[in-house]
Amino acid sequence: EYGVRWRAAMADKALRMLRDRPLTGFGLGSFPFEQARYHHPDAPARSPRRIAETGAGLDESAHNPWLQLAAETGWPGLLLWVGVVGVTVLELLRAW
Repeated sequence: EYGVRWRAAMADKALRMLRDRPLTGFGLGSFPFEQARYHHPDAPARSPRRIAETGAGLDESAHNPWLQLAAETGWPGLLLWVGVVGVTVLELLRAW
């Protein structure tokens, strides 16, 4: 069960990851492995080795795509994505 405390713990992990690598992030697709290195009592994690052996599951997801993208790509990647989404929305509104 993914309760509020677990989700807050995963958000905390993502924010600490972003703090540690604000410009580059850890790389696309790396969140399941890297989050395991960030301890939080409300979101216990399997080891990165175990995740690699059995595959990542929902337990290794941030359940917040914006925070997960920020942790994986850093601020530049997140801002670029926000820009792409923003331009797309503006163009759709303009066309409408």
